[in-house]
Amino acid sequence: MARGRGWSAPETLYMLGLVKQILPFGSSQWNAGQLQYNTGLPNGFSTRDAESIKRKFYALKNTRKPTGDPSCPADVAQTKRVYRHLSL
Repeated sequence: MARGRGWSAPETLYMLGLVKQILPFGSSQWNAGQLQYNTGLPNGFSTRDAESIKRKFYALKNTRKPTGDPSCPADVAQTKRVYRHLSL
């Protein structure tokens, strides 16, 4: 299967805002997130399926801080905060 376009920083932040609103924990919520993501899509953003959104979210969540660098990238830090809300 051919890969689609990668995620830009604005697309990632847009997706994180939606995930924070929905706090999906099952496949139906990820599907609802996909519908909401693709419905209000700003110009220049690629449409995404639920699996792509979920995969990107968990890839960011599982990202570790670089060794020797005390700062965590903003999108990774925000993802980890959203995930903590999901886990409650």
